[in-house]
Amino acid sequence: MEFSVSQPSDIVINEILYQKENENSPEFVELFNRTDNNFDLSNWTISDAADNSATLPEGTSLEAGSYVVLTDRQSFANSLSNGIFLSGFPSLNDSGDGIIIKNESGVTIDSLFYTERFGGNQDGISTEKKDPDGASNDPNNWNSNTSESGNSAGVENSIFQLDTISPEVIFAKLQENGNVTIAFSEFVDLSGSTISAGGQQRSVLNFSPTEANKVTVDGSGLTTNEHIEVSITNLADVVGNVNSSASGQVSQKITPGSVVINEILYDPLSDDDDNLPDQTEYIELYNTQNYAISLEDIFLNDAPNEDNEVNRLDPVSSQFKWIQPNGYFLIYAEDQTFDFSESQLAEYFGLESQSDQFTMQVDRSSLSLSASGDAIFISDSSGTTIDSVFYDESWQNPNRVSVDGVALEKINPAGPSNDDSNWSSSTEVSGGTPTQQNSIFQEPGSAPDNSGISFTPNPFSPDDDGFEDFLSINYTLDKADYLLRVRIYDRYGREVSELANGKPGGFSGSLIWDGLTDNGNKNRVGIYIVLFEAYNSAAGRDRTFKETVVIARKF
Repeated sequence: MEFSVSQPSDIVINEILYQKENENSPEFVELFNRTDNNFDLSNWTISDAADNSATLPEGTSLEAGSYVVLTDRQSFANSLSNGIFLSGFPSLNDSGDGIIIKNESGVTIDSLFYTERFGGNQDGISTEKKDPDGASNDPNNWNSNTSESGNSAGVENSIFQLDTISPEVIFAKLQENGNVTIAFSEFVDLSGSTISAGGQQRSVLNFSPTEANKVTVDGSGLTTNEHIEVSITNLADVVGNVNSSASGQVSQKITPGSVVINEILYDPLSDDDDNLPDQTEYIELYNTQNYAISLEDIFLNDAPNEDNEVNRLDPVSSQFKWIQPNGYFLIYAEDQTFDFSESQLAEYFGLESQSDQFTMQVDRSSLSLSASGDAIFISDSSGTTIDSVFYDESWQNPNRVSVDGVALEKINPAGPSNDDSNWSSSTEVSGGTPTQQNSIFQEPGSAPDNSGISFTPNPFSPDDDGFEDFLSINYTLDKADYLLRVRIYDRYGREVSELANGKPGGFSGSLIWDGLTDNGNKNRVGIYIVLFEAYNSAAGRDRTFKETVVIARKF
């Protein structure tokens, strides 16, 4: 047999089983010769991140287009026609490890550092390369074996698929030092690319072939708190697929109030015996800004105790997570799969096509949200509270017979998160609207130009159909130090609801009436009087406005 001199990536790491089924089962690394040449592997070495290594025996060879399996179990090697037992085979860590293949001269032919993102993180299940010609250290080019045996040692991988898809921009972030980091859907080759941000061409500051799914470019002159686009011409991946014009939005730092809690499913439907998909707890976030916001390093926590300590829930990963301008983002808990498209939540609400970019998983069976009421905090890496809600089951629509499996939704996402009048039950048949506009969403309307009050809509129809169910009472005042007292009367002068009593007013704002009495009963169709009083007892100032509003019903 005629042998050729090996070059880096001629032979690649193609399959790894690092998480044993039991203590007696094998670990292995499969190598694949992706060329038309034959190679002598005598005295080649395989090593891990700690430099533990084993040497391949004299006479080992690998023909063109063939596989060889290196393993720590003699019995497993004997079961394969192309298996080799290595007595010093380095033990592969379940949590992640390096694998380095060197030829007899000590030249690295292929290497990678795998993590759970590569797949294969179930006992006895290997992780495999999708396209052998793709980058070995790109986790997007790997996934768990799908065969019944749990591996494809010595033969073509069960998930083999040639990469014919060009790379995309999946994330971009304006860093605090003013530079822009851009992440891609796979490892890329930037040798023929031009990168622009904010309409100006940018120079590359940092790009490494070992982490070729991201690049840092100069961001001088970019303005914060406004929409920024990044564009790249002739973006190529490792196997040569080219995107002639890739683009994305540059996300910016999260700040208090820029992202708010918008929907909460705290009491999901779950029945193991009904043969139907189950709900899972989720929290939906909403971006109140007109620019993208990075959600890297955020976490959930409860209310601080007397020692200012919190219980926090960290996501599996927040890397490259962001929320679109005026867009939605899901935080959910499941421990059966790390692929959102395969989650119970996606199956129940028909979200299988939803991108993982706009979801964040907590690796546990639930978020531990109480059905009677609880506190939810969203915090950044420094512990700063971005938004918080102290919800209560009484915030649900009192006219619903049952609220099991029904999410609480905000009426106005930009309104206060802890105002119970700004929340109510979802009217969607499925029980919620994750990643979509809330079923009870209403624009609050504009405050009057001069001192006074206005209503949106008027008439309104509180019939729980998700359309014009709530009345927004919008106001403008001449001073910011008033306190508000707002009451609703029927046409006979009887008080039916008190919306505010001592609430700070500010110069302008809005209040929401659900059309119900203070006892949660429905009011009759007809004319109602809104008495709006703004007072400052210390200064001896007060303003009073009285207007009518109509409750209507559909015929």
